[in-house]
Formats: sequence, structure tokens, C-alpha cells
Amino acid sequence: MKVGLVGCGRLGYSLANFLRQKNFRDRIQLVFLVSRKYNERAQKIVKDHHCCWTNNIRDALKGVDLILETASAQFIRDWAVFILSSGIDLMALSTGPFVDQAFWERVCHTAYKSKSRIYIPSGAIGGMDILKAARLTRIDKLLLVSRQSSKNFDIVENRELQSSLKNGPTLLFEGSAQEAVKRYPKHINIAATVLIATKAWNKLTVKLISDPSIKCAQHKLFMEGEIGKLSLKFTHRPVSESIRIGNMSWQSAVSFLLELNQSTVHIGT
Repeated sequence: MKVGLVGCGRLGYSLANFLRQKNFRDRIQLVFLVSRKYNERAQKIVKDHHCCWTNNIRDALKGVDLILETASAQFIRDWAVFILSSGIDLMALSTGPFVDQAFWERVCHTAYKSKSRIYIPSGAIGGMDILKAARLTRIDKLLLVSRQSSKNFDIVENRELQSSLKNGPTLLFEGSAQEAVKRYPKHINIAATVLIATKAWNKLTVKLISDPSIKCAQHKLFMEGEIGKLSLKFTHRPVSESIRIGNMSWQSAVSFLLELNQSTVHIGT
């Protein structure tokens, strides 16, 4: 499989490093890197993978099977439909824009017409198979509680919260998934993933908590419905002290890529 990687921030860089391993290189070839700047990280990825660099997504669509997006929600808004309409598959990690049901349906319709596919890894949360099963019946309650390190909110727009962010756990937000993604687009992508899995567009309530005592995110998901009750908890380990994204976030994407490359065994739905 020939892949074009979009973004070389912490997430994209971690993915690229992992894909250098020989057992992955034999099956997944990184042929293009798309980023705004040809910085030190971009140069290292290009050198390690012997791939091409461009700042134009149109260039990367030549000769790739799949675009792996690790860039931003804005990139998804601007380019998801274009990529899929070009007949290229898209794996999106910035899933926030998909809380907009109309946009999600437009993306799906484009993929259907163009015979391309869109892939959504589970990312920082799991249990997608049971959530997809639950959407076949009635869902009465859906709650996502995300507790994240206060260091993630150093540039939070709510200036009045700066002191409380340093002094103890603070409830930053409670409300709909759509409003949560609008206010905190870099922190709550998993809300969109849960919505896509359940199709419960108006049922999901999100709580976002800032906690100075933790290093990486903790997520709890609660669901009640005709299928029964579900309670899931995920506590992440950061990639390193300097790279505070959880290992689960990028490893789920790698696992998904490998699954796409072999059709003999599929686990889960």
C-alpha cells in the first residue's frame, strides 16, 4: 500500500517513525509527506523513508492509495471531499469536523460516488464494535468524560481559567459534542468518533476536565440503552515526557493500516 502522510507534528512524526520498522515497510510504503513547512521533522521523515515532500496536497494524490491525515480539523474541512472525489482513500485522525452530521453525510456520499473509502481509527478510545452494534437498537444515554493534563490548555481561550488550571481539576466544558468540538477542537476528537460509531447525533454529552496531576489523557465512556449498559475507561501512557500524546492514538492508526493490508482475518466489526 502506498501512503501519503499529511502533517509532521507529534502525531504524524510518531506514526512515521513507527512505520520505519522493516515488518511495516514491506507492506506500507510512505511515498509522500505533506506539510506546511520543510522543517527538521519533515526532513528526517523524508530521509528515513526516501519519500517526496510537498506543501500541496494535489501533488501527493499522484501515485498513492491512501492519504493518512494527522494535520488538523481545518484540513479535513478543506480537503476531505476533494481527496475522496479523486478516488483516493482517506484515513482521518482529526475527526472533529464529523460531529457536523451534514458534513459527515456529504463526505460519505462523495466516497460512495467515487468508490473511495474513509477510515476512522478508534484513536484514543476503544469499544467501537459494541458502539456500532448498539446503534442498531435504542440508545438512551451517552456520556463521554475526558480528563486531560492542564499543560494541554496553556493557550486556552478562557483567560479567566488560567489560575484554576494550575490549582486543581477544573471542569472546562459540559454540553453537546458539537459545541465541545467547536470550543476545544484540538482536545476532543474522540467525541466525533463516538458519534460516528453510534449515529446518536443528539444523545452524546461531553465533559472536559483539566487536571494538573496527570500527564496524559483519561477517558470514560458510559452508555445505556436497549442493548444494556456499557462503561469503558481508558488511561493513556504518553509517548515520552516531551511528547504527551498517548501511544494508543497513533498505534490504532498503524493497526488499522495493517488490517487493511490483509483480508484473511478480521477481528471485531
